[in-house]
Amino acid sequence: MMKILRRLLFNILRKHKETFPKILSVEFTSACNAKCIMCPQPEMDRKKENMSNEILEKVINDCVGNH
Repeated sequence: MMKILRRLLFNILRKHKETFPKILSVEFTSACNAKCIMCPQPEMDRKKENMSNEILEKVINDCVGNH
């Protein structure tokens, strides 16, 4: 799945170098337990859950649809 996303975003960025952001950061989960010292996640007051496939698909479609 990540290869497909990476290829899709690469193709979008290649075609729209000047007008499209070069980096897209998507948080797929808020349930991380890595406890990195620089991460504010432990102090955040939100449910720990994974992004649904429907939301991920919407993000991708919005990126593709705008370019």
